[in-house]
Amino acid sequence: MIVGLSTLMALVYAEDDPFCEDCNAWTEKEATVATLWPAEDDEKSLPSLLEGDLTALTTLGRVQGCKYPRLELDLSTCPKCDASNYLSVKLCDKTVDKDGDISTNEEALLSNMVVAQEHLELIRNAGRDIPVDVPERKSSAEQHLAQLEQQARVEEGDADA
Repeated sequence: MIVGLSTLMALVYAEDDPFCEDCNAWTEKEATVATLWPAEDDEKSLPSLLEGDLTALTTLGRVQGCKYPRLELDLSTCPKCDASNYLSVKLCDKTVDKDGDISTNEEALLSNMVVAQEHLELIRNAGRDIPVDVPERKSSAEQHLAQLEQQARVEEGDADA
C-alpha cells in the first residue's frame, strides 16, 4: 500500500514538475518568465521554437501588459544544481461564450523541453520590442465583444429610424 501511494504521488508530481536525478530533488517552477506575442505574419518562429530552436525566441514580440493571444514561457530548474532545466510554452487566449462570459483558455504547446544552463538568460529575456506601428491582434473575446457592440449600434440605428 505504501509503495502504491508513493508511486501515485510521484506520478502526480511528475506530470508538472520534472525530477532532477542527479540531486534527487524536484525542480522548482518559475511561472511566466516571459510573455510573447504570436504575430500572425510570422509563420516560422513558433514552429521553430516548438522544434527546439531557441533562437526563435529573439524574433517573437514581447507582450507588455495583459494582451491576448499570447505565449507564456515557464521554466523549471533544479534548486541544487545547474544540470536540470526545462522549458514549457503555453498559448493563452480569451474567449466569450454564448452568454457573453469571458474566460481564459490555455493550451500547452511544449512541456518540459530540456534546455542547457547557458540558454536560461535567453529564455528569461525572450522577445523583441514590438514597433508602435504594428497593429495588435484582437483576441477572440475582443473580436466577439466588438461584434456585439457593432450589432447593438446597428439595432439602435434601426430603432431610431
